[in-house]
Amino acid sequence: LGAKVEGKRRIDDKDSHGGSYMQEVFKGATSSPEGGYSNFYFPKPGETEDLPKRGYSMEFKPYGWIICTGTWTDYIDAAVAEHEAKADEALWHQIAVSVVLLIVLEALIILWGMNLAAGFAKPIGSAHSPKAPYAGRHNRTVPSAPARH
Repeated sequence: LGAKVEGKRRIDDKDSHGGSYMQEVFKGATSSPEGGYSNFYFPKPGETEDLPKRGYSMEFKPYGWIICTGTWTDYIDAAVAEHEAKADEALWHQIAVSVVLLIVLEALIILWGMNLAAGFAKPIGSAHSPKAPYAGRHNRTVPSAPARH
């Protein structure tokens, strides 16, 4: 703000929306020992249009000063939008990786299940025919055991 406001009483200054922004800054500074936030309208450097601004102010008691800093909400909104976009991208990447891993895991479980089922079916398949041990011997007759007396 520089020389144009130095030494001037600004407590009753109002923004273009009729808000007493300096009173809001003072109220934020004295609301708690840690200071506080205030919302008001103020032009950006080199501009004349009042834009929404969020400030933080704190009282420095040894000198009776109120120290305030702030930023315009469009900067905050842009930073939040960028953060949300990065977070969304990371979320979708993690979802894609999880889906691929689940598909691979499911395929492995299916293959393991098929192998297990084949292991169970093999002895069952060979036991369904009583002639199975003689298959491939061209139906030769089995000699009968001699009768015991």
